[in-house]
This record gives sequence, C-alpha cells and structure tokens, in this order.
Amino acid sequence: MEKIVVISLGGSIIVPDEINVEFLKGFKKLINDFVEKGNKVIIVCGGGKAARLYQNAASKISNLRIDDIDWMGIHATRLNAQLIKTLFLDIVDEKIIHNPNEKIDFKEKVLIASGWKPGWSTDYDTVRLANNFNVKTVINMSNIIYVYDKDPNGKGNGNARPIKNISWI
Repeated sequence: MEKIVVISLGGSIIVPDEINVEFLKGFKKLINDFVEKGNKVIIVCGGGKAARLYQNAASKISNLRIDDIDWMGIHATRLNAQLIKTLFLDIVDEKIIHNPNEKIDFKEKVLIASGWKPGWSTDYDTVRLANNFNVKTVINMSNIIYVYDKDPNGKGNGNARPIKNISWI
C-alpha cells in the first residue's frame, strides 16, 4: 500500500552558508530509496538563511512592511524549491505548489512545495498539505533542536526558551 510522507525541509539545511551539496546527495538517495518501495513524498522547502540575508539587507535600506519581509522569505523558499525539484527530475511533479489548500493531482512520486503567502510559515504550509492529502506522517527537518517559545533566530530573541515536551492536547 502506498504511503505518503510530508517533509518540511528547512532552508538552513539546504543552504546553511552555501548550497549543501553533500547533504543534498544523501537526501536524494534517501528519497529515491523511499519512493522505489512504492511510496510518495511531498517536500516543502523553507527559505532559511537566504531569506534572512535578503530580509536583513532590505531592512537596513528601507522601512519595510511585514508583508514585504514575508514576500522576500517566500521567494527564497521558491528558489530553494526549484533547487530541490532538480534533484528528482525523473520522478517529480512539474509544478511547484505554492498554495497548500488547492486541489492537487499528485501523479508523480515526489511533489515539491514552497512558501504560500505572508503571515504563514512553511511549517504551517507543511501541515496544511498533510491535511490536504490526509497524511498522518509529517517530518520536520531543521537545524533547530527544539521548538521554542519564540523565534530563536529573531532579532532581540536571545532569551528564546526551548520547549522540550509538547503535545497536541
């Protein structure tokens, strides 16, 4: 029976300082091995450091609105998604998904998604896609060890506290 897994792939893993070619080679092999067993994967790409570099630079030049900052992050996720799509050209759906709520005809083995709209994280988009496909397994790949009470990378959030135990209830 076909299994679908949704992966939130953090942009800081894709491009920590430069494109992480060694990680991407291993990731490609892992995904190919999984789909060769008859499974499917949805990969939602984050913006990571690239998004923050653009956001920080623009913030030093202009007085940005929140939506402007978010759109730079969204476009960084789309660039990362295009990169990840190229890893799976023979088994990937041609369209990169931007709206996790749209009706999607998922015919190939791999589906790639990116950021959606201002105010929503790619982790949120990941959960929306999982819901859209009634998928119960979501994997969050990140360079952050815990969930935090606020963005540990955010400006002035040096006191962000890790949440070591959490539940849906």
